[in-house]
Amino acid sequence: MHIECVSGIPRCRAEPPVAAAGLTEGDAEAWAGQHFRATGHPLYDRVRCDTVLWEPSANTDTDADPRTPPGATG
Repeated sequence: MHIECVSGIPRCRAEPPVAAAGLTEGDAEAWAGQHFRATGHPLYDRVRCDTVLWEPSANTDTDADPRTPPGATG
């Protein structure tokens, strides 16, 4: 997870000193709480990325557009 303070104009852009190492959600929340208490800044951008291995089931229609939800009509 990544977190950055985007309060103010110009934006604060502060982030935890260990942000490059990757943070847990708890670490990001703890840092935001500490930064808020120190500065009063209430606005933060958070980004969480993950990786998913998608394996279609054997019952999947191979001609179907994967962007179309099942049961959707045109």
